Amino acid sequence: MEIYKYFTRAYEGRKISFRQNIDTGEVDIQFDDNFAISNGFESLDDLINQSYTDGEKRKMKAIFGDVPKWVRCFENGMMVPVLDVSSNNAIPIVGQNAEA
Repeated sequence: MEIYKYFTRAYEGRKISFRQNIDTGEVDIQFDDNFAISNGFESLDDLINQSYTDGEKRKMKAIFGDVPKWVRCFENGMMVPVLDVSSNNAIPIVGQNAEA
């Protein structure tokens, strides 16, 4: 069953893709060239290279397999990468009290 509602909005002449979790209302933005260009960068690669250190890029690759496809938006303007558990790159998270 699909848990997201997908939609697009135009911003700075670009189509920006969004998805909203039907249950929680959380909104994610697709982290792609359209997003980067509408925010003043030449491309997503340019955004990554200007915004993240080499160490942060290595961590991103280790966690997401590459650049995350979605970022979650919060009311305070903060955005964080979203680990897409449906992807092949998903890493299971185990609580500290869980048995291995």
